[in-house]
Amino acid sequence: MSGKQSKKNGEKRSASEVYLNNVSNVFVKNRLLQIAVVTLLAVTVINSYTLLKVSREQRNYIVPVNVGGEIWITSKNASDDYLKSMAEYVVHNVASYTPASIEKQYNGVLEAFHPSSYPRYREMFQEITEKAQRYSSVSSTVHIDYNKPFIIEDGRVHLYAFRSRIAGNAVTNKDYVKYTIHYRIEAGRYWVKEIEEKVDA
Repeated sequence: MSGKQSKKNGEKRSASEVYLNNVSNVFVKNRLLQIAVVTLLAVTVINSYTLLKVSREQRNYIVPVNVGGEIWITSKNASDDYLKSMAEYVVHNVASYTPASIEKQYNGVLEAFHPSSYPRYREMFQEITEKAQRYSSVSSTVHIDYNKPFIIEDGRVHLYAFRSRIAGNAVTNKDYVKYTIHYRIEAGRYWVKEIEEKVDA
């Protein structure tokens, strides 16, 4: 009788040990799975941060025709040569025109204006265009003074130019003008925020 009881007790202990071993194995597997998931998440976060950093710092090299120097722009910065080229482009298209070319030039340069500035400059350019086309013999020319260096600051480029107003074949007005281009770079795109003109007396 005692032998049968001992056998039953042994079977119970064996069953309990198997159950506990199985439970322990499940916990171990769950723990390993949690570690694997956490590791995978950490690797994903690190890779995402690295890719974001690389995309922000990536330089897009642009080589326009007849433009020297290093021309590049990133998500939030640009080379000095790029900023100079854009400043020249803006000044030439805004200040140098004929009645026949002014509308096309202004429509083109308006695409470089930031959405917050676009409506104001569209209205301003429309007024200048109507006036220029009303007096078909009047035009404007601008010649950048390359003897003076461009001044590049954070968000601004300053340059000097000779601006002439022409009526027929006669120059009616000639000014020496300091132009300041306020710009912003967002997501790798150059935007014009404002143009300032100051006549140097």
